[in-house]
Amino acid sequence: MKKILALLLALLMVVGTLAACDIIEKETDEPKEEQSEGDESEAEKESGEKESNTDDGENTDDGGNTNDGGNTNDGGNTNDSGNTNDGGNTNDGGNTEDGGNTEDGGNTEDGGNENEEPEEEPLVESTAGLRFVLNEDGKGYTLIGKGSCTATEIVIDGYNGLPVTSIGDEAFCNCSSLTSVRIGNSVTSIGDYAFYDCAVLARVTIGNGVISIGEKVFYDCIALANIAIGNSVKSIGLGAFYNCIKLTGVAIPNSVTSIGDYAFCECSSLTSVTIPNSVTSIGEYAF
Repeated sequence: MKKILALLLALLMVVGTLAACDIIEKETDEPKEEQSEGDESEAEKESGEKESNTDDGENTDDGGNTNDGGNTNDGGNTNDSGNTNDGGNTNDGGNTEDGGNTEDGGNTEDGGNENEEPEEEPLVESTAGLRFVLNEDGKGYTLIGKGSCTATEIVIDGYNGLPVTSIGDEAFCNCSSLTSVRIGNSVTSIGDYAFYDCAVLARVTIGNGVISIGEKVFYDCIALANIAIGNSVKSIGLGAFYNCIKLTGVAIPNSVTSIGDYAFCECSSLTSVTIPNSVTSIGEYAF
């Protein structure tokens, strides 16, 4: 009987020992499982953050900033390809907008749209010795006579840095030594009898500024054989070339509208005359 009781006690002790070991194992295993679950949860969170923050080959928006190919926005809003937006909106290509919208190389027109006025020909100083008077406006001179000039070929254009605007009446009347006259573009009018009876005057060039040729300007210039009339002349006065017996041809520019009476009368050698359609009035005995 004692043996049976001893065996029962031994069994009870073994069962108690086994139960106690089982309880200890359970208490030991539960924290490991909880730690494992916590690790898995943290791993899932990190994995989720990586998936939400990093796309391989896709564009990720983080506050409206786009990164291409996994570029990270770190407060500086860095865009791949080297373009950085840092509050100043810098665009690659050299165009910088800094709140003032500055465009590099603005719209500059150089000499493109400006209308250039034709350059005036420089004045040529008139032949020395000629006599001039200053016009009332103080902006030019009028030639009034030969003065002390002894030259046979003269130029009439400028004087003291100002233009000669007109040749006065009878300025060279009866001048027996004058052979050639060149009238510059500054002159606008030739007065009556200006070269009347200049017996040896053979060549005359009238500039493009002259608008009117007065009465009997070259009357009785019997040696005059060569005359060039500028393309601004509108009127040729009465008897302007009367009795210019050496004159063989004349080309009247298409600016002329009227030819006065006797303008080319008694020009016995005249064989060629060009009269343009602009002429609306030809006086009596003009030719």
